[in-house]
Formats: sequence, structure tokens, C-alpha cells
Amino acid sequence: MPSVDPYGLPPFEEIEAALASDAPRRLGLDTSREFSLIIEPEHGALWLLCPAGNQSLSTPSPTSVIDTSARQIGDELHYQIGSRFSPLLREVYYFLGGVVHRAEKSGEPLPDVVASELAAWEALLSIPGSMDRNQIVGLLGELWVLWRVLQNLGTGAIDCWTGPASEQHDFRLAVDDLEIKTTLSHSRDHTISGLDQLVTTGQRSLSIVSIQLKPAGGGPGISLRDAISRIAQHLSVDPVSLKKFNDRLAAIGYRHDDDSRYSEGYCLRSDPALVPVDSEFPRLTTESLSAVLTSSSLRRIRKVIYTVNLDGMGLALDSRDNPDAIRPLDSGDLYA
Repeated sequence: MPSVDPYGLPPFEEIEAALASDAPRRLGLDTSREFSLIIEPEHGALWLLCPAGNQSLSTPSPTSVIDTSARQIGDELHYQIGSRFSPLLREVYYFLGGVVHRAEKSGEPLPDVVASELAAWEALLSIPGSMDRNQIVGLLGELWVLWRVLQNLGTGAIDCWTGPASEQHDFRLAVDDLEIKTTLSHSRDHTISGLDQLVTTGQRSLSIVSIQLKPAGGGPGISLRDAISRIAQHLSVDPVSLKKFNDRLAAIGYRHDDDSRYSEGYCLRSDPALVPVDSEFPRLTTESLSAVLTSSSLRRIRKVIYTVNLDGMGLALDSRDNPDAIRPLDSGDLYA
């Protein structure tokens, strides 16, 4: 059956049959750049060739599967893209087909086309999977605080949510930093990652917002999907802030296309608490460890993760003595 591809790319079954034969084969394509395919059964290799002409032969860095190089055939120098990795030659062929189509339609230099196509495939493979339960619970805690911040300070306060940008702390208010810790535990046990997570910056104060959640079961509660929807609806009057909100969700790994996976409801197990990180707070820092370790020993510690218990500490977040950004709401919290 004749190929229906506009550039003469045959079905992969023909390539597969050629790879199973004994002799190498070269197939010309119906393209303005004189693309051709070389099939080398002896090496289990598949290549796309294009006369180099006067274009630069600078090549993008090869991946573990795709190789790019120059190849001399007779008197003519060619740009060669392909692979000798036989288990993935079907996928390699589809990649090469993408290069042909992009090159013919865009008119861009071939090295740029290959780089763009490689980037597209790498982006496809790097799309994060669904968030796990710990990530869901952690994000629900941050959204509970974000709701108060937005209600108290206005939609522009989305900028206070700095955690998704990999900043040191989750929220940066006018003079206070907040680190949000959320747990499903019956006690206020929270994981601290690193020696600098609970270090204050400059003259700013730092507090932990301790949130305990539990599955809502058949009772009232809110899912991550619905929490995000409610905040997005609140921000819909401010398109700039709504975009910032969605960008932060994407940075965390939340994809709206997957929202059906985030339908489990949660509710508060206890009232959230605000715990100042002060001299009474149980924390490990480089400074505290330097009092018991030599500097050479301290430099050899690569990773520190520990759990703190905050039962009975701090101030309930239903108190009016909290910072303005997180003071109680007359209109109600994101969830209870």
C-alpha cells in the first residue's frame, strides 16, 4: 500500500522488515531537503540523512538513545540523526518522522529542528506523575493558609506564597515568614528537612503553622481538587493573580488534567496552631550542631531530616493575636 505520509515516510512495518533483512537499504523521501533513511540491519541501526550543504553542523548534545553526527557518503557530507539502540527503534523512527515534518514545515536550520524535537520529547517524558498522598496533604495545608492570606490582604497577596518557587520558607509576609507543616498524625509530628529550613532570615520572625488533617470519610470535608477550584474562583476577578496561582501549582507538580485523581476529602483533626521558631523551639541548625561537632565533622554531614513534636506549643489560629495576614475570617476558612 502506498504511504499516505506527505513526505514519503513509509509505515514502520516496512522499516521493521528491512531491519530483519541481510542488506542495508537507503530510502529517499519526498522532501525539499533531500532527506533519506538508511537502515543497517547488521548494526540494528536507523538513520535519517540530510545533505549538509552550507548549514552549520553544530549538533545538540546526544541523548542516551539518539545520536547526531556528520557522515560522509561519496563526495557529499550529510547530517545524520538516528540510533543503534534496537529495542527502541520504533520510537526512534517516530522521532525522526517528527524531525522531517518540523523541518519541512518550519524551514529552520536542521540542527535547530533536531534540538527542538529533542526538547519536545524530553518535555513529554518529564511530565510529572500524580502527586502522592504526602504531597496532597502538604498542599492542602498551604492552601488553607493561602485562603486566609488572600481574604485578609487581597488577591495580590498571592505573591506571599513563595514555597512553590523553592524559597526557604512557604510564605513571606510583611515582616513574618511562615513554614507550613501538615500531618495526618494524631499528634503534631512534623518532618523538618535540612539544617536551614528553620533558620530565620535577617530581622524577620519565623513561625510554623501546624495543621493536622484527617480523611473526611462520609462527613464534611474538602478535596484538593475542590480547594484549588474554590481559590481559583476567588482569584478569577484578578487574571494576573490567577495566572500566578496556576503557575505555582504547576511548579509543585499539580496538573489540572489530573484533577479527577484528587477527589478524596479531608478535614481538620484539630485547630491549626501558630508556633514561633524561638529559643524554645526544638530545632537543629548548623549553629546548634557546631556546638557539639568539630567543623570538619560538620562539613561531612550531607543530609539531615528529623521529626519534631509540637503538641501543646504555640497559639491557636482562631486567636485575634495572630499576624494580620492569617487572622480569623468572619466569612469562614477554606475548610474546617
